[in-house]
Amino acid sequence: MLHRLTNRIRNACPRLRRCALAGLICLVAVASVYYAVERPHIGWGPAIEFNTVRAPNSSLVGTMDWLAVVADALVAEGYEHTVLQVFAPGQVFGLVKPIDDMWEYHVHGYVDGRLKCEVELSRRYLQHVSNDYRADAGGHLVELLEAAGIDCVPENPVAEPAVLTAPRTPVSWTGLVFLSPVFQALVSLDGVVKPA
Repeated sequence: MLHRLTNRIRNACPRLRRCALAGLICLVAVASVYYAVERPHIGWGPAIEFNTVRAPNSSLVGTMDWLAVVADALVAEGYEHTVLQVFAPGQVFGLVKPIDDMWEYHVHGYVDGRLKCEVELSRRYLQHVSNDYRADAGGHLVELLEAAGIDCVPENPVAEPAVLTAPRTPVSWTGLVFLSPVFQALVSLDGVVKPA
């Protein structure tokens, strides 16, 4: 369906193409404002309960050092920084690791020594913004940290990993990307720019 729509836009008169492009840019702007507003959870749908993993001590200096060690260990495991993400208040880092073509792990570190880990649908799909396709992955994070020799304290007992079902029809952003220079610029920056 998206392919037919893009063909219609491509074959339409220049004025209609400009209107379609302007509409897409407005959609990107609205989505950007939506994600910029501080709210208790990310994504559409009910909030997810996370099994937070914490630093073993409570001193601010020790916590920041611990977070740096955790981030380095995650990067060594194949996690990457990404520009295309929403930073919550107090968030120090956000790292992403693809599991396969459909799923990714996301780990978020906070200034107070908390870590949250989730498994979710890849950012390549529109349904990524739905909480129906994400779940807590605190157990995965605890295993990673223990394997790296890093002490951590899970907030609750580690639960079995959630079994997520992929959307019946995953919709890729790629059909929209070629329509919008804004998306193209953001995607190209994602592989080049790394936060300090």
